[in-house]
Amino acid sequence: MRRIKPAFKLVVLLTNLVFCFAFSSTAHADETIKGRIKKIDNTYLLVTKNQIAYTLDFTNEVSEQQIKRLNNGDFASVTANFSSIASSLIYVTSVDYIGLESLIGVWRSETDMCYEFTSFTRLYVFAPNKDGQCERDVNPDKYGKYNYFINPDVGAWTMLISNSNSEFFGELSIIQDNHLEIELFDNQTDATLGTIVLRR
Repeated sequence: MRRIKPAFKLVVLLTNLVFCFAFSSTAHADETIKGRIKKIDNTYLLVTKNQIAYTLDFTNEVSEQQIKRLNNGDFASVTANFSSIASSLIYVTSVDYIGLESLIGVWRSETDMCYEFTSFTRLYVFAPNKDGQCERDVNPDKYGKYNYFINPDVGAWTMLISNSNSEFFGELSIIQDNHLEIELFDNQTDATLGTIVLRR
């Protein structure tokens, strides 16, 4: 697992503080805003579930790069300042986590297990039914339910996958539209646990 080193985190934190000070005369306090990405020419919008569209500006290069990796329809949770100049303009100070629209749906592993990403944070794992179809049973004892979060990296996508009993880190590689791989790491030791290959 390629974790961000503490020194790098400190540099990013100091950079954010400098930019936040620079914008303090034109922006309000930080708030968390969630929505889907919409790109119009070179402008990035964040459209909330209430269909409020915010134009994104950035207080640091890292946040800008993280957002510009996303496609239309992808999800982002950001920390941002509201502009006092325009109500539809926000200054993004950090990207908390993201969601990939291309991940949503049912995938099948090489071990013939079904992986269903029902949202940008929820994953179900279960065996195919007696007809060989990936249809989740209504009985919760017959499937595993996980929460997952994708970090807004500028390199490989990294994931935190957890349930009430365990927690893993993963590195997500999207090979093709119908082929992805998740390399899993132990949360405590960073040891590689294996690679899940998914297709659909």
